[in-house]
Amino acid sequence: MRLNVAQKLIQSHLLEGELVPSQEIGIRIDQTLTQDATGTLVMLELECAWVCDYYAENAEKFLAPELIPTDASKSFVTFEPMGIVLRKGQKRC
Repeated sequence: MRLNVAQKLIQSHLLEGELVPSQEIGIRIDQTLTQDATGTLVMLELECAWVCDYYAENAEKFLAPELIPTDASKSFVTFEPMGIVLRKGQKRC
């Protein structure tokens, strides 16, 4: 299998797993990885994963109904997602 530059960089930092699309891997993050020309792309991908984890951990709180004061007996705003909702502990892409 012929690897591109980004794949070679990740392969050299691989701690566990294999470079298979959509499979989890463990990589060593160091100065070489983050400052290499392709390191910017790698850091953006890692940040994306961290953002997914953040929303997965806080989804229940973010999507909880909110009571709002009005003249009615009870008023609230509800959030009903129409797409994928991550849950804590759920694997991401």
